[in-house]
Amino acid sequence: MNRRAFIATAGVGGAGLTAGCIGNFLEDLTTYEAIPAEVSNAALEATRYEHDETDRWTDEESVATETVEVTSYANEYSRTIDLSILGLGEIEAGVFGAISTPQVDVAGESYNPVGEMEHDELLADLQDRYGELSIASDTEIDSRELEAVSQTVSVATFEGEATLEDDESVDVFVDISQPDHGDDHLIFAGVYPQDIPDEDDRIDTLIEGVEHEAE
Repeated sequence: MNRRAFIATAGVGGAGLTAGCIGNFLEDLTTYEAIPAEVSNAALEATRYEHDETDRWTDEESVATETVEVTSYANEYSRTIDLSILGLGEIEAGVFGAISTPQVDVAGESYNPVGEMEHDELLADLQDRYGELSIASDTEIDSRELEAVSQTVSVATFEGEATLEDDESVDVFVDISQPDHGDDHLIFAGVYPQDIPDEDDRIDTLIEGVEHEAE
């Protein structure tokens, strides 16, 4: 399959979730950098997910009277799942991503396009950017609460369809959580086939296993 297609659906494709707007460059540049959010080795071993890559990207934006430089991180993980029950064999069809982006406040004016996104906006952004994912509705079908990054976080679940190799389509669930921790805004996103039992439990373990240092 196209592994990047599944990675993209998790919303962890680097600049895929950034505003992309470049402000007027001023002589003095204020910089903000997030702390990477990473899944613990114990959680990876328990779920059999593997770390694929870490993306780092920087945006410049005008906020109040200053130009700020904002650096964000995304860690991407995946798991090979046996989809023989769907006639597809073993495919890297379980995907999880953890994004961290700094919360910016200049002269009382805030800037964080990712942090300000509602679930429906994030889902729409994913569909616009990646044709491999189609989400049936922006209405969540389920929600649950977990203990992660030293707090109770809410996880919303949506239904979707992802295109795999040979243009085969698979019904998937999309899990999204958007907590704040320390000075950063975090996004946890998981995509996995609906017909695979207990895969949501693996996503829960990954979310609970996220490590993010708060300054």
